[in-house]
Amino acid sequence: MRASLTQKQELSWAVIIVAQFYGTSHRWTNGMKEELSLEDIVRYELNEPINEAACGGTHRLFGLTWAYHLHLKNGGKKTGVWEDVHNKIETYKEQARKGRNPDGSFSTDYFKSNANLPDPHVRIGTTGHIVEWLALAMTKEELRSPWMQDSVNTLVKMILDMERSEVDGGALYHAAHGLQLYHMRVFGTPPDFLPLPK
Repeated sequence: MRASLTQKQELSWAVIIVAQFYGTSHRWTNGMKEELSLEDIVRYELNEPINEAACGGTHRLFGLTWAYHLHLKNGGKKTGVWEDVHNKIETYKEQARKGRNPDGSFSTDYFKSNANLPDPHVRIGTTGHIVEWLALAMTKEELRSPWMQDSVNTLVKMILDMERSEVDGGALYHAAHGLQLYHMRVFGTPPDFLPLPK
């Protein structure tokens, strides 16, 4: 495995893969002979800046959230690095709420600042990424809050208002995945493999 604590790299997806397929207490030796644990790479990701990561930090938050909920689902406790992950999740959930635009969309600058660029690709991309992460991070009760419902409705309207030829695939993918997660969590039965908050 190439994950390393001495190389500058984004480990968001490594966190998910190791947690999901090897468990949150997994330990290994990487290709550079470094002794690692999942908690080590979670700490590494936790200490890296959110705003400088891919897609405004939503991928980093998604990875941390996935591992955190999986850790709890498998009987882990909210102590040490896991308590720090919990606090980071809560901080960014609140930042997302505070960064909403008057129309319910999320900031087009992700978590850096409040921004509301008119470009539909940017708006769907940023709102879609944040909805996708929040649909994993929030409790069912939080997902039903009026402000979150408003943001989900705004995202759906933005997608429906787009011209077919204008749709950006990456932005649309994250938006659709976020809406699917939201719908499963609020109206359906999510699959057992999803590590979700109670």
